Amino acid sequence: MKKLLPIALIMVLALSLAACGGSNNSDGAGSTAAPPAASSTPAQTAPSSAPDDAPSDNSGNAADGWIDSFAAAAGIPTFVAPPECEVVFDANSPRTVTFIASSDITEGMFSSYAQVVFDLCRAASPDGIYTINYEGVTKGEEVVALSDVYSGDILMAVWYYTAGEYISQISLKAEGNAITVLLNDVYNQEGELAKP
Repeated sequence: MKKLLPIALIMVLALSLAACGGSNNSDGAGSTAAPPAASSTPAQTAPSSAPDDAPSDNSGNAADGWIDSFAAAAGIPTFVAPPECEVVFDANSPRTVTFIASSDITEGMFSSYAQVVFDLCRAASPDGIYTINYEGVTKGEEVVALSDVYSGDILMAVWYYTAGEYISQISLKAEGNAITVLLNDVYNQEGELAKP
């Protein structure tokens, strides 16, 4: 069973690679799109060398550094970008990452990538994926399928999982040629980080 999950993830990644395909757009079209989070600093595409305050990694690629930083914040060490998509980040919002494709995001492209992130969250969370019980802000019902938290009409998916010892919310939304992934902390009624 432990060998089946990596094989399944590789297959899903391969499908999402095909779905998000297209050529790498080197003219920078779409690279100025800002993530939905409000910010006084405009969004930037990841430069070929990391800025001084960018997370660093061994590859020297700032985009990978930003992905790694988001992955660490999300508690998902194996978080990945959709294939053939450019990374757009906002230095003021390290919990938001936007990926730009060379063409509009289709439902198939979005659902393939959302499934990858859903599976990664489920694998990283000791409590799996679940709904939230708003009265008391505690873990609710277990969610076993992406379709339970996904709206194909607006290309959006939102779910809760345990990152470390706290409840986190992750949301994915597609708009035009962009997929934005947003990580939120969940607080209880006393204003403290919520635990499952």
